[in-house]
Order: sequence, then structure tokens, then C-alpha cells
Amino acid sequence: MNEPEHPHVPVVPPGSTAQRELLYAVCDALAVPGPAYRTDEGACALLVRRRAHAVEEHARRLADELEADDSDVMATVGLIREATARLPVNYKTGTGYGAPE
Repeated sequence: MNEPEHPHVPVVPPGSTAQRELLYAVCDALAVPGPAYRTDEGACALLVRRRAHAVEEHARRLADELEADDSDVMATVGLIREATARLPVNYKTGTGYGAPE
């Protein structure tokens, strides 16, 4: 994994680390807002499942690489962020059930 598989590898922000950025990417991918209506619970659960699968796929590939370095970690960060962007929230969100439409 010495050469990034992805051409747009994010840069580690000043004061951060590649590992910290990976953790933020995973947390951001899995943190979805709750649904406003009970009828959207299935859509919410499916979104979390799809995002978790994307995170697992990219994280496992990185974990299996014995010579991974910070650029490999950041390439994985980019891939997780792109996967998250391709799986947007597609249900009404709100502070609780019965919120006005």
C-alpha cells in the first residue's frame, strides 16, 4: 500500500495525526441524525448499516497492510469520507417523533 490507491489523499491538518483523522472519519460516517418519524427508522438503520459496511471495507484493507504509513491512513480517510458523502441522510430528521412536516 505504499502508493495511494486514490489520487486525492487528504493532508493531515496541523496539530492532528493521521490516526486521529481516521477516527474522526469513522465517527462522522457512523453518526447519523435520528429520524423524525417512526416510519423512517428503517431508512436510518439501513443508512447506518451501509456506512458501517463502507468503513469496515476500507479499514480492513488498511489493517491488512503490514507496511501502511501515514499516507496510507490518510488515503483511507479520504475513501471513508467519499463513501459517506455517497450515502447521504435520505429521511426526515428531527428532535423527536411527531415533528411537524
